[in-house]
Amino acid sequence: MARSSVSSASPNLEVLPQNIYRNKGELSKQFDRLMEHSDVSKPTDGPLHELHNTAVGSAFDILAVLPRLYDKIFLDLGDAYNKGCGGKFGKIKAVKYRDGKKVYAAPFFATPCAYGTPDGFVLPVFYGLKALMEVKAGKVVWKTEPESFLERNLPALAAAFKMPMEMAGFDPQKVAKNETSYSFMVGEVEKALLHETTAREAKLARSGIPGWARVRASEKLPTSHDALIKVDCARLRRYFE
Repeated sequence: MARSSVSSASPNLEVLPQNIYRNKGELSKQFDRLMEHSDVSKPTDGPLHELHNTAVGSAFDILAVLPRLYDKIFLDLGDAYNKGCGGKFGKIKAVKYRDGKKVYAAPFFATPCAYGTPDGFVLPVFYGLKALMEVKAGKVVWKTEPESFLERNLPALAAAFKMPMEMAGFDPQKVAKNETSYSFMVGEVEKALLHETTAREAKLARSGIPGWARVRASEKLPTSHDALIKVDCARLRRYFE
């Protein structure tokens, strides 16, 4: 995102995904470099800067929901893993578990939960949500509502994530320090989104309304998959009347 929002003369602001886990100091420095860049902000009063970059400003709207999404993965990954691959998440040595008792808490909103899941297992799945973002009309936006996407797809994502976990011997540090863990989960989220999009388009095509692919939704849609189909069909009928 930074490279598309700041001029080509700017310094390299890219951060390796594994450094989100192992080098938080670098993240802080790169963030400061981005925010102080002349394409992003301008000094106003002493150390204060005024943001004037639309794309970076829109990224703060994305940022506002990330703690809730991180907590959701933390809270739901254990059950999603058990459901998705028939495993026993609580038996993994690095996971804290006390016979289903909710004695652990999500890191941001302190919601009680049964699993104390290491950051090294949460972060690659969380990073995969990058595949749900796009730059549209100069702003960073979600391709689909991310929380409901996780509701529908986290078991499948957890099942896929079992492979890098196994390859690292279920060691969360090894998982989180391997760049492939992150790119793998970006690919899995892309596949899940493509599967949903293809299924939705096929259902629309079977609705008997010709030319449905020419219609592009501009308003905010409901998050329920069935509701999306119903709203699209209603819009298509209005379009061809």
